[in-house]
Amino acid sequence: MPHPVAVPSINWLVRVVLPELERVLIEEFGQTADFVRENARLYLGGGGELNAHRWNQVFWGLKGSSAKKVRARVTMLGALSDAQLRDELLRKRRVFAAPIFNNTGISTKVVNAMSHGIPVVTTSGGCRGLGLPEKNKDDILQVADDARTFARKLAVVLVDDRKWLDLATNAKAHVKHTLSREALARVVADAVLASSSSSSPKDDDDDDDD
Repeated sequence: MPHPVAVPSINWLVRVVLPELERVLIEEFGQTADFVRENARLYLGGGGELNAHRWNQVFWGLKGSSAKKVRARVTMLGALSDAQLRDELLRKRRVFAAPIFNNTGISTKVVNAMSHGIPVVTTSGGCRGLGLPEKNKDDILQVADDARTFARKLAVVLVDDRKWLDLATNAKAHVKHTLSREALARVVADAVLASSSSSSPKDDDDDDDD
């Protein structure tokens, strides 16, 4: 079963962001309906069985052409092994959309995508614990908390090859230098060294000679 916290985020992405993405691509970026059908597609990984009750909530209440359009643009992949995750999502897709609103720590999904050089569009919650610089954060990943901005940032990554390459390169470098095992090992080693240095005994210059 998908985690219940994830369902509202997916509902928001499917029901609100995807229609806005279509509008932005056509009206603001001059793309065709064919481009939207081929590229503005959502692939959902994880969540266990594809017929899980919670996943089906994504389509509740959608009728007629709206339901048909959503179902045509959303592909549910179900539970994936590490190899399937890599092959189906991290090597084939253009952008990683991660609307995260309720997390309390680092999103390993976001870090995983960044480490594979996949540009990420996420919310403020998805940035938590990533060690991003205050300045130039948007050079590493894209952040938006409202549907219109989220859709527009997705659109930019879909149509702008230069932006895509810059984000992919910078995200991968950030993980390597800040979030990788090697980087964390350096932080721990430096902390231990600093602690050892501060606790080392010092010569007492005030001692009197006998």
